[in-house]
This record gives sequence, structure tokens and C-alpha cells, in this order.
Amino acid sequence: MIDKLHAWIELRKKSVIAHWLYGLLCGIVAGLYFPAGIALLVIFGGMELWNDYCKGTREGCDDWWDAFAVFCGAFSVIVILHLAGAVSIRWC
Repeated sequence: MIDKLHAWIELRKKSVIAHWLYGLLCGIVAGLYFPAGIALLVIFGGMELWNDYCKGTREGCDDWWDAFAVFCGAFSVIVILHLAGAVSIRWC
């Protein structure tokens, strides 16, 4: 059990935290103006795809999924607050 917990806490690479923070930023921006948050995710995905193409790796795909997972969590909280009437999401 402790070995599984230890393996879970270990990060894939040191930049994972930066990808989490970027996903959080995209979630917050999407709460302020939805299309801008999605555009930031698409731009990040394009940069990671280009990086993978140039280096011949698949790390960028994992980096994007790190950011996307945190984006989904952050934006879900914002959507719940929007439905409760606590905040307002600009959709267009």
C-alpha cells in the first residue's frame, strides 16, 4: 500500500506542476470568458504537438493531458458555481 502511494506521489517529470498550473490558469480564464480558455488549451496542444514532432517523442501529449485534467477540474467547479448563481461565465 505504501509503495503504491509513494509511486502515485512521484511526478512523471519536474515540469508536471507547471502543466497543472497552466491547466488551472486555463480553467480560470474559461470562467471569465469561455472561448479564451479553450483557445489557450488549443494553443498549448499545438505547441506540444509541434514539440513532439520535432523531437520524435510523445511527452507533449502527456503534458497536454496533465493540463487538461486540471482544467476540467477547475472549470467543473466554476460551472457548479455558475449553476448555483454565485458566478457568471461569459460564453460569448
